[in-house]
Amino acid sequence: MKRESHRKKILIVEDEEVLASLLSKKLTEAGYAVEIAADGETGYAKAKSQKPDIVLLDMLLPKMNGMEILKRLREDGILPSLPVLVISNSGQPVELDEVRRLGVRDYLIKLNFNPEDVLERVNTVFRTSTPETSGSASPTSHAASKKSAASEHERHERTVLIVEDDTLLSKLLSRKLIEHGFKALVAPHVVTARALLENNRVDFILLDIILPEVNGFEFLKELKTSEKYKAIPVFIVSNLGQEDEIRKGHSLGAIDFIIKATLSPADIAKKVELYFASKR
Repeated sequence: MKRESHRKKILIVEDEEVLASLLSKKLTEAGYAVEIAADGETGYAKAKSQKPDIVLLDMLLPKMNGMEILKRLREDGILPSLPVLVISNSGQPVELDEVRRLGVRDYLIKLNFNPEDVLERVNTVFRTSTPETSGSASPTSHAASKKSAASEHERHERTVLIVEDDTLLSKLLSRKLIEHGFKALVAPHVVTARALLENNRVDFILLDIILPEVNGFEFLKELKTSEKYKAIPVFIVSNLGQEDEIRKGHSLGAIDFIIKATLSPADIAKKVELYFASKR
C-alpha cells in the first residue's frame, strides 16, 4: 500500500516565545507542520512520542536543558538517526564538541542567523527544496523555495566571518556589515570559526589576534595552508600594532592589518565593501 503523502513535522524546543513564533511562522509558510515546546521536559516527551522529522533545539531551557535532552535521546537510541539542529547563544568549543559527539546534525548560533537561514538548513537536511515527502509541492512552497534559493545566492555572494571574542565589538561590526549589504557570521573562538567555515560559504574574514586557546596568527597560518580556505581574503583587526606584528600578519597572508583604535566598525565595514568593489 502506498504511503500517504504528508507534511514533514518539525519540533521547535525553545523557551523564547518571540523566536519560537518567528521560526514557526517561517517554517509553516514553507509548508512544514510545526509543533512548539517551551521547556525541556515537554520537548523531550514530544521528541519521543510525536516522532518529528527534525528537531530545532535550544540549549538553555527550563526544567531540562538541551544537553540533557540530547543525552537522553542518545540513550534511547533516537539519536543520531533523528536530525537535530541545535540553536544556542553559546558557541563555546566545549559545547560544540559535545553536541557533535552526541550526533547533532547542525549547530546554529543565535546571533548569526535569521528564520530564513534556519529554513535553508532544514531544507538541506531533508535534501529537498520542498517539505512534502512525495507528490508535487504547492505554488506557495515553490515560491518560498525560489525566494530562499535567490536570497541564499545573494547572501553567499558576500558573507563575512568575524572572529572576535569581544562581544560588543563583534555585534557592532556585524551590524555595520549588515547595513552595507553583507551577511555576518560571528565566532568568539577559532573552534567556532572552523565550524562556521565548514557549514557556510565564507567570502571574507575579519580576524582578531588575541583569542582564547588558538590565537589569530595561528589560525591565519592554518587558513592559508588549507587548499579549501587559502583563497579567502583576511583583514586582521587587532589591538596589536607593532611593526613586527604587522609584518607577521602580512607574511602569513593577511591583506590588511587594521588597528582597532584607528578605525570605527563603520569604517571597517566600508573597507570590506571597497575591497569587494575593487574586485568587480
